[in-house]
Amino acid sequence: MEFQVTTHRGLVLPISVEQMKHLSNEAIVEKDGTHLIVLHSKNWNDELDIEMRHSLLLDYAKEWDRWEGEPGDDSIASHLADYANRFSIQEGSNCFTATLFAVTGNEQIVHQWVHPETFLQTLKRSGYETVKDNTLRPNDILTL
Repeated sequence: MEFQVTTHRGLVLPISVEQMKHLSNEAIVEKDGTHLIVLHSKNWNDELDIEMRHSLLLDYAKEWDRWEGEPGDDSIASHLADYANRFSIQEGSNCFTATLFAVTGNEQIVHQWVHPETFLQTLKRSGYETVKDNTLRPNDILTL
């Protein structure tokens, strides 16, 4: 495990003293005064409870992003305010879901996975149509 820390190989994450209290010392390495956990399938599956997994992954994600959302302005639709600049805490939704919720305001769809055909059908029922020109207009939906 020390080799992984030295060579920066594998999933090696900093770990707090509080987090260390819940683990055996086998997966923990100290380097330059910092405690690190070397994650592998055994300690992930057998030793880490779901709260510890979430905590470690959240801390790791914060190392890659500023973790700050952009403030919404007055032009944002009121039904989007509770969802803008937030990560979902439930599984299920996808980019089609987000778009349909923005268009319809139907909160029942927020946590559902939407199939591409359902996406297109719902847009059509909501009054949208496919266009071939390259001119973007207010309220258009651009899909890739």
